[in-house]
Amino acid sequence: MTQWRQQKIPLIELYGMWTWLPSTSAVKTRLAGVVDDRRWGEMEMLLAAQTTYLQALLKIVWVGFRLPDLPTLAPVATPRTRADVAAERLKAQADAENDKVHTARLDHLRQLRPPPVAHNLQFKH
Repeated sequence: MTQWRQQKIPLIELYGMWTWLPSTSAVKTRLAGVVDDRRWGEMEMLLAAQTTYLQALLKIVWVGFRLPDLPTLAPVATPRTRADVAAERLKAQADAENDKVHTARLDHLRQLRPPPVAHNLQFKH
């Protein structure tokens, strides 16, 4: 038996193998669009959310008790997907465009001059 099944597999078995793959497998992660090469399942996502929530509560308690030197705690970074990367690119492009428009408006306003003040005006009451 040099070739296993002669490279043929019934579709039902292939589907079974697919459903048995964990959601954190490389294949399912890549198909889900994760680009950070971190394979997280639902449990890891929930733990990351709970950790971030507990960090926020710790900061609130720290400020509430007026303790010195507030700790700097960074939230847990979750894996990014292709959609996240595309949204970040669109936001960066929109920000750049807004900066250009804002600069152009300021340049236009700097060119405008107020009308000359007439000192010889006489007002009649």
